[in-house]
Amino acid sequence: MTLIISEKEKIENTHIAILGLGGLGGYILEYALRLGFKHISIIDYDIIEESNLNRQILSSEKNIGNKKIDVAIKRAESINSKATINYFHEKFDESNSYKILKNIDIAFDGFDNLESRIIAVESCEKLNIPFIYGSVYSFYGMVSTIMPKNNTLEIIYKNYNAKKYETQNETVSFLPPLVASIQMSEATKLILGKGDIFENKIFTINTLENKYNTLSIL
Repeated sequence: MTLIISEKEKIENTHIAILGLGGLGGYILEYALRLGFKHISIIDYDIIEESNLNRQILSSEKNIGNKKIDVAIKRAESINSKATINYFHEKFDESNSYKILKNIDIAFDGFDNLESRIIAVESCEKLNIPFIYGSVYSFYGMVSTIMPKNNTLEIIYKNYNAKKYETQNETVSFLPPLVASIQMSEATKLILGKGDIFENKIFTINTLENKYNTLSIL
């Protein structure tokens, strides 16, 4: 089933923020541009490194050493020239979280550390913004839609050993696009007001043993 005109217009009029342009963030940007989002904010302060080549779509041998922000902007222009990209070449922290997230409708988790996620979730709660959590490690991934005032992130890290997901260098190449696609699906359903989302739930992915589970955290 394809999107009808009114649904496409909802997507076009939604302003999203992609927080981090690594393994997950690069693919989220890719899907957002191809789905038709026209208002996208991106933030990252890193450069492309050789270690990124195994899992980050923005990386290539030719652009090693380039700023991820610069590479992302060029890719965005080549995919959807009608999209407006607001970019921040800086580290996401408490000093700039409001500036980046104000006027945002949905924020995507592209982080690889808990500290940034905590700041993002707290800021999203104050601004009444859904936060689409995603994480990857080795053959495993997790996704959850964290609505304002939900304590989902705390539960994830307390009960599901999510700390191991901070080390992404061991992640297999096919996992980030899988998790990012589910994150984008969650946001799309939120925008269109249809289908089921992983609110107060954690979707866990185990590609090693082909196990996919939805865990309720209520």
